Amino acid sequence: VSWWWDLIDRDPAKGLADQELARGYLPLMQVMDRVCLKERSNLTSYAALGVRAAYLDQGCPSDMPACEYPEKPEWDVLVFGTSDRPQRLADAVALKNSGLRVVWAGRPGKRSLPSGIEPLPWVLPHELPELVSRAACVLSVDYRQDIDGYCSDRVWLAAGMGACVLHRVGCW
Repeated sequence: VSWWWDLIDRDPAKGLADQELARGYLPLMQVMDRVCLKERSNLTSYAALGVRAAYLDQGCPSDMPACEYPEKPEWDVLVFGTSDRPQRLADAVALKNSGLRVVWAGRPGKRSLPSGIEPLPWVLPHELPELVSRAACVLSVDYRQDIDGYCSDRVWLAAGMGACVLHRVGCW
């Protein structure tokens, strides 16, 4: 049994078999007794490719501490993750342009952060509650919002620690 960690169907212009991650991992998935995926609406597409797929999303670790908000947070919005997701970057810029203080914690991506968005280093999941506690809310934008059942670990971690989460419609 294998539990796939994130979205495989990342490019809506390509079929499932032509996705970069599927091309690399499809042979392994096809020999597994069961592959647990986060893409509920794609299960029949995986079956057509010979993958015995089941839907299994992830959650937040049970020992994740709760964030504790100060009366006056340092930032209005925290974004964590790579800046390579165009919609995530566009949403962060829109929030910044509306006058909010936006900070971004993540590994550098191919797209640099625009001026006015404060960069912070990437942190491990168990370090997130302390960081989240310094912001009024967390922005969570996934690869895609149109795949039924798919939510990134970002939204689960943020919600699991009690953060106020801004998230695009489509996850639930």
